[in-house]
Amino acid sequence: MAPDAKHRDVATLGPDRILPPAPDDLRVALGNERITVVADVVGGPYWPKLIDVLERGRNTVVVP
Repeated sequence: MAPDAKHRDVATLGPDRILPPAPDDLRVALGNERITVVADVVGGPYWPKLIDVLERGRNTVVVP
């Protein structure tokens, strides 16, 4: 997830998909994508939604 202004920079990293920040329904925005890693540099109020879509037993990274 990244603001529109950063999509070009993020795209150079090769993500499968770039979403806008904090979509209302993250599961719908992701479709059938399987999420195996969640990295969050804020750890803010959106964090629980990120954990909810993460596949069980996979990886999380928080940089406070």
